[in-house]
Amino acid sequence: MAQDDTKQILDALQSPIPDLETLLTLLARPLESIGLLQTRFQTYASEKLPKGAFSIPKHLPIVQRALLQNILPSWEDALHEGEALGIADQFLCPIPSNSQNAPRTALEAYSTILSTPFNTFSVRYLFQLTRSYSIRTLFDCVFNVNSPDIAAIRWEDYVRALISVPVKVANFCGHEHPIPEGLRYDTYITDLCSHTGDIIRGLSSPGSGSQGKSAES
Repeated sequence: MAQDDTKQILDALQSPIPDLETLLTLLARPLESIGLLQTRFQTYASEKLPKGAFSIPKHLPIVQRALLQNILPSWEDALHEGEALGIADQFLCPIPSNSQNAPRTALEAYSTILSTPFNTFSVRYLFQLTRSYSIRTLFDCVFNVNSPDIAAIRWEDYVRALISVPVKVANFCGHEHPIPEGLRYDTYITDLCSHTGDIIRGLSSPGSGSQGKSAES
């Protein structure tokens, strides 16, 4: 039954949506279930999903792709006018918080954005992600929610994705769109190397080391 609820939400988000209130309800319930729904949107999640019904690795990328490809291009103005754009932001660059699900969502956002055809929303959220989530934060998340063996494989995949960001942004922007300063090749790679150095220094310090745990749904 729980899976049926989640499937209905995912199907609805990939289909024509009749009005803003329906959209907000569809977006609010998954966010509430993973603890990332802002207080001002709680009224749209009065009917809660059962615990564990919405899986970050399994279901979140589907919502992220729907937002990037269909929902935001059609609904950005309405969300902005309704002061509700923040509910979409939580799926693609959540406000940093004490919840481990915030960096987990950011990691999935990187993977989804970089594997989906680029548009202006892709660039917007990559810029926000680089400002809100350092590579050290992402590294800690990967090694905290996975066993060491799985974490090492996943981290290698994420590093490949992170390194590809400035080239993909430049290819999309070309001469038609300005490249945000933080996503320009020299600036981005310099920052990436600096934060990677922080990781190495942290791992080299006495008593350091990450202990992987099993990932939650």
